[in-house]
Amino acid sequence: MEQRKELFRREQKWGLNTYLYAPKDDYKHRTYWRELYTSEEAEQLITLISAAKEKDIEFIYAISPGLDITFSNPKEVAALKRKLSQVSEFGCRSFALLFDDIETEMCAADKEAFSSFADAQVAVTNQVFQHLQEPHAFLFCPTDYCATFCTPSVSQSSYLHTVGEKLLPGIDILWTGKTICTRNGEDQGSDYNPQEALRLALSEWLIEFGMADQPDVSRAGSGRPKREPSEEEPMQTDEYVPGPKENPLYTAEPLTLEDLTLLSELFYLPYEHGPTALAMLRELHWLRGNRYSVIFSGSPSQTKEWRERAEHFDDMCAAVVRMFNRLSNVPNRTILYDLYNYICDIKSGVSLARAFVGSLGGHNPPPCQVINDDPEPWGFRGGLSGEFQRMLPCHGNRDLFHTPPASRVYTIRPCTPKDKVRPIYSWSALLTLKLKFISLLVDGQLSPSKYCDLVLEDEAGLCGFAFALTDAKTAMTKSQYPETMLRDFPSLMAIQIHPRVPDPSTAKHLICSVLSSLKESSSIGVFCEFRSSDKRMLDFLRTLGLLHVLKVDGLQAGLVLMGTKL
Repeated sequence: MEQRKELFRREQKWGLNTYLYAPKDDYKHRTYWRELYTSEEAEQLITLISAAKEKDIEFIYAISPGLDITFSNPKEVAALKRKLSQVSEFGCRSFALLFDDIETEMCAADKEAFSSFADAQVAVTNQVFQHLQEPHAFLFCPTDYCATFCTPSVSQSSYLHTVGEKLLPGIDILWTGKTICTRNGEDQGSDYNPQEALRLALSEWLIEFGMADQPDVSRAGSGRPKREPSEEEPMQTDEYVPGPKENPLYTAEPLTLEDLTLLSELFYLPYEHGPTALAMLRELHWLRGNRYSVIFSGSPSQTKEWRERAEHFDDMCAAVVRMFNRLSNVPNRTILYDLYNYICDIKSGVSLARAFVGSLGGHNPPPCQVINDDPEPWGFRGGLSGEFQRMLPCHGNRDLFHTPPASRVYTIRPCTPKDKVRPIYSWSALLTLKLKFISLLVDGQLSPSKYCDLVLEDEAGLCGFAFALTDAKTAMTKSQYPETMLRDFPSLMAIQIHPRVPDPSTAKHLICSVLSSLKESSSIGVFCEFRSSDKRMLDFLRTLGLLHVLKVDGLQAGLVLMGTKL
């Protein structure tokens, strides 16, 4: 609460005039939204609302009932009105109903009472708005609160159309993004430029980062407790002078305003990245997609462009690392510890992407990354770091920088026209493949999708391949598989590995490269067809753990389908 009061003071200084109260640590805001505040809790809120008014800040109390509300139950609506009436008695004159981050499936009673989820939300919101007798401000946060969530688009979202048509005119709609969703369903650019307030805030933060951990006037009321000295704390080295034969102490470069600007762009909005973050993602996507121009000797101009953009990406990554190092050595350790998990995470993700691009460009690969082949859910990062992680082969597993054994070296490269006349398809196992689509792929009558035509080669010649089509239905003369299966696994892949390839990581790298290209092409799933008699390949693929056997009704006898979601 003390930190919020300090925020009001800074808001006024930065030219901001509104504060939306919606903290997850107030359980009665979301989880226990029906329960009234106790006298002690009420006293805290009354003090906070008064503090906002003193700084000319409009205090908006938000409540999030969407987790478990039954919209059609009058008792639920009455509880919501009773709760907001209590807050109104605290001196609050502005309110918000939030329906973000909730499931869109309604209960049976609500389905009978309302024609859609949007209808249910609007009906309750309008009732509450009228109950409060037109407050100073009243905000409605839709479930589709940014363009990412709108189906199929902002302008064509039936949910937003219902909200725009039926919500009472005095209710404003919260929206996340650079455009404004207007009542007529059109997107309009916002005239408000938040950069000035951000610049002022970052300038103040830069000063605060430079303050040592001790109480002073400028940080009064920040809510941070004074730390007592501890015997376990490291020795202070301010007065230490190294001897003639001793190395000087490490001195970090001072934090800059550019560092904090970069930090703010890396942690921008929940479903939108800042300009620098977007530029890094675009560069990584391009470098990854055009890696063959370097690896497989493209034209000189293509190679030059790839290397120049790789250097630019490396420079952007280096800036993130410098920002991390400077932040890690600021005098204000209390604020650093609040941020450390976030900045450490983003630095880790960027460093891994940087090393990956370096390996594509022919630089010495870094040490093997110790990451599980099948990571636990909590191993996947969120935000920008997660975006980098998912753009790396096989989600960044430890085969990423795997060095082949010296006794046998393999090459993974795109299939060329010359390969079509080589005896790559003479193995008896390949001759058993009867699926016409795969035959077309093998005969060269149908081209695989971009970057989905890789072959494996050793000293003796070609010893494996993985071909794929992003959209398998376009190549089929008639429906050979159930529509339900093709909806979940729209891509088709043909795989074959020669028995002389004993190293599973080599085949895994080959298949993962094609899977990554399919995912990059927005495919959501891929399947392969094998004869049940091809026990060697089926067992080999089970060992890799990349594909699993699909259960498909009505499948021709003797056929086995394996696949995976992407």
